[in-house]
Amino acid sequence: MSKQKMELDPSLQFDTIVQSLKFKYKQYVIDELDGLKITFDNDWVLIRPSNTEPILRIYSEGNSQNLAENIGRQIMQDIEEIRRQNEA
Repeated sequence: MSKQKMELDPSLQFDTIVQSLKFKYKQYVIDELDGLKITFDNDWVLIRPSNTEPILRIYSEGNSQNLAENIGRQIMQDIEEIRRQNEA
């Protein structure tokens, strides 16, 4: 399991992130009960905003620590790309 966090850009709404990630990963199981959870074949990632800080918490689980960290990093890259597209 891996736990990561990233600053939430105030100009980027969490709903925008959710909609973009849901579209990108639409072929996987999506759950919005507690943030946004994407379940891949044997792995998953949960993205949720903090209630106390302007950050996103990213929890991921994979068959290895390295895989879990890579999943989290990929989601962080996706969110950064969403932010750049939102600025344009």
